[in-house]
Amino acid sequence: MAMSFPVGLADFFRDVAIDSMTFELPDAVELLTLGSGEVLTAEHGSRLWRGSVTLATRRHAVLEDIMARLRVLQRPGASFLVSPRHHERVGAGAATLNTIRNGRELRLSGLAAGVSVPRGAYLSFTYGSSPTRYALHQLAEAMVADSAGLTGWGEVVPPLKAGTTTGTAVQLAAPVLKAVLVPKSVRAGQLRSVLGEGATFDWIQTLR
Repeated sequence: MAMSFPVGLADFFRDVAIDSMTFELPDAVELLTLGSGEVLTAEHGSRLWRGSVTLATRRHAVLEDIMARLRVLQRPGASFLVSPRHHERVGAGAATLNTIRNGRELRLSGLAAGVSVPRGAYLSFTYGSSPTRYALHQLAEAMVADSAGLTGWGEVVPPLKAGTTTGTAVQLAAPVLKAVLVPKSVRAGQLRSVLGEGATFDWIQTLR
């Protein structure tokens, strides 16, 4: 059966044998130095998560299984879900986006009393339609749920996108984003007598 997009975690990103990876959020800032010595900064565009993956050394048949899927994902319009595989699972699987303010802060509800969501934790949710958009954010400060399951305010990076609404289900245990392959980044690596090694690819988040 032909692959449907975005390809789910179990069908690609969680299934492939990864040796090492990066998971980054580059800035989107322009810098201007004035004659007076003053330095001005301004945002340009959206901050998007991106990363590089090096596949583990595997027998040829296993590596080609992965490469075949990568070659499908090189098509225009193809996309797949990515998770921060290195993150520690929070002691709660899901919550609700209760309140937002300033485009940078939020409160969660629906958690068990006393549950702590640490600084550095990731969370994700979907918003919009045609297409459905996937948001992934990282907490810049810890939050703890009160007796009613409502947390205090916590700032997230990157800022919340237009179209984010309260009442949305939030995933804490298995946060995801939607990504596409960076063009010309797929490399098959070295094929030795029995094993293949050094295969790599780069990905970048897409909000469409």
